[in-house]
Amino acid sequence: MSDRERIAITQPSQVLAEGKDTVNVLSALADHQGLSVQFHDFGGVQDLRVFLDTFRRSDGFRDIVSLGIVRDAESGGAASARQSVLNNLQNAGIDANGTEPAVSTYILPDDQGSGMLETLILHSLSDSPVNDCVREFLQCVERFRPLRRFDKSWINAFIATTDKPNVSVGVAARAGVWNFEHPAFNGLRSFLSALAT
Repeated sequence: MSDRERIAITQPSQVLAEGKDTVNVLSALADHQGLSVQFHDFGGVQDLRVFLDTFRRSDGFRDIVSLGIVRDAESGGAASARQSVLNNLQNAGIDANGTEPAVSTYILPDDQGSGMLETLILHSLSDSPVNDCVREFLQCVERFRPLRRFDKSWINAFIATTDKPNVSVGVAARAGVWNFEHPAFNGLRSFLSALAT
């Protein structure tokens, strides 16, 4: 039996998230809110279907009250990302409109537009004085080569200015680098609160 076939379900509120960084950020945000939610990394978007199938067959699935799925919109936008999640749920035999469990989705960065986890965090840094320095640095770099994943580059450059300059986005969340009280996190905070109630 593989690790994927040993999914421990220990809480009535479950969140499946795309990637370890997203799990760490969501977990830190839930802790910040005092919420009791269990998080799982389902891997990349192409892995969700297989993960859901295994998850549905795991001990404890019938005890789940609420199930949230969080993934990036990337460049395709929130609507297509949400439809992809719904297709995967249907293929795994989980009723997205049912109540056992109640299923909800959140598409990063803001459940509406294109982007990713780093886009959300970038929005939360809008009033940081360090942003001007990071902007100048990245504009300088772009004179020599294009930055294909600008938001990721921005966040990594910002992390480099902190007391923990060599950590990931998720570890930075655990270290308290991101301001979870910023309005940019309002939607995600509400999503987690609704799941945990």
